[in-house]
Amino acid sequence: MISAAFFAGTPAAILSAWSAGEFDLVISDEVVEEYRETLDRMRRTFGDPGVERLLDGIIQNAIRVVPGALPLGVCTDPDDMKFLECAVSGRADHL
Repeated sequence: MISAAFFAGTPAAILSAWSAGEFDLVISDEVVEEYRETLDRMRRTFGDPGVERLLDGIIQNAIRVVPGALPLGVCTDPDDMKFLECAVSGRADHL
């Protein structure tokens, strides 16, 4: 069971809209790795919030892209470049 504390409000609305087919989710290997690292931190802090099944569903059902590199300086946080590169490569309308 996924803990409601982790997926309430806006995150819950986004997951619900994606599940309903209202938009396509675009991921890359780098984004999946970030999700896995976040999941590991959540487990260490809160125990198992039950999101492994959700992550597996994302991996299986999202559109996977191989992102191209963006010019340096396009993002002030280098850790966020993976998300911008994924969005650009996947021709995302929203990030």
